Amino acid sequence: MYLLWQGTRIYSMRGHRGLAGAKNILNLDLRRLILEHARVHESDLSLLSFKRSWKGWSLSFIHNCRLLEHSVGRHIQNLYDAAMSHVFRNGASLEERVAGLFAIYFVYFTQHTTPRVRIQLSRTHLEGISSFIRHLKKLSRGEDAIFVVK
Repeated sequence: MYLLWQGTRIYSMRGHRGLAGAKNILNLDLRRLILEHARVHESDLSLLSFKRSWKGWSLSFIHNCRLLEHSVGRHIQNLYDAAMSHVFRNGASLEERVAGLFAIYFVYFTQHTTPRVRIQLSRTHLEGISSFIRHLKKLSRGEDAIFVVK
């Protein structure tokens, strides 16, 4: 049996199949945070407001949910992928996409490992982020999102 931290609750992984179940719960945590933040702070694209949401959800503990059978790097890459899916989701609002970038930033900077696990991006994702940043610059919004990508 595995135990996973989710927000302010601990869930038993009984009946779930290893990483697949764990990954789904971690994806759900990040998804809920990103969507809730985008809904509540819809006009606020600041890193500070996302930091308040992150702390409110106690998501810094998300790193403690790693299954022992899997490497730290694989676990953190799964977290990056979960957050990245909101940056590139079809129909995602501007706020959701920015919150996805902030989630990646916080996953990176709240890691317990040294050196930190690098964010692995495909060429398509890298080009997509570059295009999104150009879009934010044209809108003159999302200065913090531009900062976290640098």
